[in-house]
Amino acid sequence: MRRFNYKLLALVMLLFAGTACNEIIETEPVVYLSEEGALEDYAGVSATLVGAYDVIRNSNYYGRGMIINPEVMADNCRPTDDNSNRHIGQSKNQEGSHIAIWTPAYASIARINLVLSAVDAVTDASGSNAETVKADAYFLRALVYHDLARVYGREPGREVSGFNLCVPLVTTPFTTLDDPNTYPIRATNTEVYAQIHEDLDNAIDLFGANSLGGVYRGSKTAAIALKARVYLYQGNYEKAAEFALQAITEGPALVSGEGYMSIYTGTGEAIFTYRITSGESLSTNSIASLYGQNEDGSGGYGDIVPTTKLENLYDMDDADTTSADARFAVFRLQEKNSEPIWYNEKFKSYRGAFGADNVPLIRASEMYLTYAEACAEPTNVDGSANANFNEDNARDYLNQIYNRAFGEDYDNLASFTGNSLMTEILKQRQIELAFEGHRFFDLKRRGLNIAKDYEGLPAVQYDDHRVVARIPDSEIDVNPNLIPNPGY
Repeated sequence: MRRFNYKLLALVMLLFAGTACNEIIETEPVVYLSEEGALEDYAGVSATLVGAYDVIRNSNYYGRGMIINPEVMADNCRPTDDNSNRHIGQSKNQEGSHIAIWTPAYASIARINLVLSAVDAVTDASGSNAETVKADAYFLRALVYHDLARVYGREPGREVSGFNLCVPLVTTPFTTLDDPNTYPIRATNTEVYAQIHEDLDNAIDLFGANSLGGVYRGSKTAAIALKARVYLYQGNYEKAAEFALQAITEGPALVSGEGYMSIYTGTGEAIFTYRITSGESLSTNSIASLYGQNEDGSGGYGDIVPTTKLENLYDMDDADTTSADARFAVFRLQEKNSEPIWYNEKFKSYRGAFGADNVPLIRASEMYLTYAEACAEPTNVDGSANANFNEDNARDYLNQIYNRAFGEDYDNLASFTGNSLMTEILKQRQIELAFEGHRFFDLKRRGLNIAKDYEGLPAVQYDDHRVVARIPDSEIDVNPNLIPNPGY
């Protein structure tokens, strides 16, 4: 049995001896140092923050599971007929087959808490450097806590049978063995979301124009964009529209239709991108391995492919081989043991080594679609009026996504209103963000049933307990204060 990783970090400090330069995060093997030695200077706190970023590269987290599982758990992806037996449980929404980020998420939070507790006492850093480290730490903690919230809890206003417990909030390091953080309780979803916003507000205030690694680390724009996403999940459409528009104004432009693949081959549209370098590749456990193979069948499992339902959204020609949609450039038709399939090439080891990719976690298109969705809702989830409700604005920003895809405006744009407008926004969101880890969460946050397009499986009802992940039994076994999610 094991306790949260942050208890271990109170006893022996895990310091990633690495280098954080302007564009890249490189990490070396773990070195064990005393807490005092590890955090006494700017290099120490910086390296510890690098370690916090490195932890979320785990194959259960952004290394694979947090990207692929939400696609196969919803209606975007399915396993090929011939497969390596990976993600089968998720594709059938079997109990216990979900997303499992608890351990790496809290390991990252533990390192972040140590950074935030020590950085103000560091004497060899300039004020601006220390503030940027703090800002980056707050941003990353907000990102990780929101991931935990959407995996292990229901969104505020979308609870089932009134159950509103989310995840434990631990925002300080362990100091003694009898620290109350040893057995933390689950905070409510509103408490967790309040902490996320507090962290993002701190990040926005502290960042200024600085970043520790461009789009590969937190920034003021990334914190603003993440705040828009968090408000969208809460159903606070008024605030989601406000922050999404700010992120659009301050962030990168949409790439052209012709340059669509630059989003994945480089950093087109990037607001925040998780970089996996050649030395950090997860090889056969990588996103690239599960999503594709080389033309000769080598280089990966190629197990996870689009469903027929998703393919049909791309308006292919009568021969089902091409589409006028620029986003169709991500696909390549291939046979796998006589099964014709469309491999998506959003993640194809573009950084030169197998499994090495830029993984876009927040990008401009998401903000355009967030703004459109938020403007199309007349009321917030709590029933209050949305002061930013404006269907003209929703249609305008939706049309910009469509125009980039097809090179022309909707020919019936004005006809989209009410339910038809929201249906089209969610359709374009499904197409635009396919394979990037959004689909399951988009259905969940809107309180929608999860349709399936795999072996005739029935839809997963929104109130089904399997929609929310099981808290690891190993955590519940050692922490009597952890209440399991209903149904588990």
